[in-house]
Amino acid sequence: SSRQDGRGVFDFSFFKTRLVMEISNEKFPYDPENCQAVAFSDDGEYIASAWNGIILISDTITGQKLHEFKARTNIVRSLAFFPGGDYLVSAGDREGTIQIWRPPKGDLVLELRGHCGAVTSVTLSMDGRFRLASASCDKTVRVWEVQHRIMMKR
Repeated sequence: SSRQDGRGVFDFSFFKTRLVMEISNEKFPYDPENCQAVAFSDDGEYIASAWNGIILISDTITGQKLHEFKARTNIVRSLAFFPGGDYLVSAGDREGTIQIWRPPKGDLVLELRGHCGAVTSVTLSMDGRFRLASASCDKTVRVWEVQHRIMMKR
């Protein structure tokens, strides 16, 4: 297929894809239309998915559900693993909070507050400095350094 963006036509037909795993209502008792967010661990071994406030950690080779825990609210718009996979970030509630979890049990390690609207996206710095950036409906992007706060909670 190709698209027109005003600067020319770009052909994307060279991308070859194949489905290697499906996490759906057949394997888990969650409505597949309500998967709100997904994220791979940096080593590609795990995938996190959010389903109406339930966060699942699954093995990417077998598709097997490894862990399941309840998010703080039913809305999770964004997920991201920290490098190493020891921590998972979730965000999306209307209160503008960000949660940092420790899989596998889903222990809430840290909650960040500062946005005045729903957090729509989170991303992590891959430089090992435990920084994350968050975007919100309050029209702000915030960058958080969380390493010291996480280490103190261990």
